[in-house]
Amino acid sequence: MKTYKIGVAALGFAGMAQIEAFQKNPRTRVTAAWSRDADKTARVCSQWAIEKPCESYEQLLDSGIDVAVICTPDHLHTEYCLQALGAGINVLCEKPLVTALDDAKRVVAAAKASGKVFMTGQCARFFPRSLFAKGLVERGELGDIFFAEGDYIHDAEAFFRDWRVDPERPQNMVLGGGCHPLDLLRSLLGDIVEVHANANRMCVAPENPIREDCILLSLRFASGAIGKTLITIACKRPYSLGLSLYGTAGTLVDEKLFLPRYTGLQDFMAVPLAPHVHEGNNIFDEQAAHLVECLDTGRQPVADAVEGAKTVATCLAGIESLRTGQPVAVCNDF
Repeated sequence: MKTYKIGVAALGFAGMAQIEAFQKNPRTRVTAAWSRDADKTARVCSQWAIEKPCESYEQLLDSGIDVAVICTPDHLHTEYCLQALGAGINVLCEKPLVTALDDAKRVVAAAKASGKVFMTGQCARFFPRSLFAKGLVERGELGDIFFAEGDYIHDAEAFFRDWRVDPERPQNMVLGGGCHPLDLLRSLLGDIVEVHANANRMCVAPENPIREDCILLSLRFASGAIGKTLITIACKRPYSLGLSLYGTAGTLVDEKLFLPRYTGLQDFMAVPLAPHVHEGNNIFDEQAAHLVECLDTGRQPVADAVEGAKTVATCLAGIESLRTGQPVAVCNDF
């Protein structure tokens, strides 16, 4: 069977996680890497036995790779995606797919026209909890979901450096962190059609350029369900990507399940799942394996360009609601 050649663009946290996952997969090999820091590129390529340390993104695309893995700063994703697709190369683009609605439409149109496999790197879909919840929903075990919660709870101030604190492009955490739970909720309940947001700024240091550090999004789904997402990036507690699903036949709250069809059940049942944090689990491995399956079959990934664009559009509706104080409709037409 074919071994797919992978090229990784940018070597921060996400880039290194992707390299490790693809080097572990028996069907893939990272053969090229590039970052703006030539010394770091050389060190990483030596460490991971990557054949081609590239001096430019164009050189990466011209290195014979099958997949370009784009882990650059968020606001640069659009042009790098378009270049790779234009060169006839499959793409895995880290979340969020892009940072503007027009760019989302451009990337979706290019991905559809290219005929290539395009994955948005929404890794939260591959957490054990997420996969378990997906199975419950697809089998109808919770009945009709009428309320859902998905939260991004993180003391993440240590991440705010370099491009994330560029005063020309201050990062909004609805896109930077909220895209995880919003994408996960969309994958379980379908399209979100309206977002209403509130926020405050009471935790981050005064010199931090982030505008809001605690954001609450009220959600309305096309299915009729409602929900909420909490995004907090300076709270004093361990990381959590919380998930709760309330259905007409049962309820899932993180790793706890209640199904009243079991006669006499008085409390939640514990579901023994792996931890929902990046360390010590295989979400990037699972994502790489899914991409290989899609490359083999020509099928689009569960988080393809359209899914990535819809999640960005949901985030942007939340950002607009923060600006106006009003509910904002989500663009789901891609």
